[in-house]
Amino acid sequence: RAEDPRVAKSLPRLERALERAIGLASDTLKYGRSSAPEAKLQTIRLHDLVAEAADAALAAHPEVTFANEVVPEADIQADPDHLHRSCANLIRNAAEAMNSQGSVSVGFDGSTLSVIDSGPGLPEQAKANLFKPFAGSTRRDGTGLGLALSRDLARAMGGDLELGETGDSGTRFVVFLPPSGA
Repeated sequence: RAEDPRVAKSLPRLERALERAIGLASDTLKYGRSSAPEAKLQTIRLHDLVAEAADAALAAHPEVTFANEVVPEADIQADPDHLHRSCANLIRNAAEAMNSQGSVSVGFDGSTLSVIDSGPGLPEQAKANLFKPFAGSTRRDGTGLGLALSRDLARAMGGDLELGETGDSGTRFVVFLPPSGA
């Protein structure tokens, strides 16, 4: 009901963010009892979804440079909430791994989405437990659920999530998207 046009413009994004937060909290609580929620595949504009996920993920990391290298006209079949959660998690993890300094880019080659950071790479211990719930976090306040849930969400859509490579010059995660017509 606010008359400020900035508030009115921000309201739809806030509502979507709240819906996703509620869904994420529910999914996290259910994680140990069930599989990932069923995917509802639909045509989505990938560039826009990546931009929205980056906005949410990098809100607390304004020093991080972000490049959305997904072509604006790229349409894919995916569950928008599943993919948003996965992208936001990967981008947020990258920013946190770089201590909020560095760059993150997201690219798309027609079947895979790559999230690349300029950070220090993953420690060996982290690589061994990346996708294990409650074991994969390298942060003191981390739950270790982010990558495990992101992989489950990708798989629920008919895709997958893997570590591409990691080293002194950064890390790349690859999200394999569902084949067209899935």
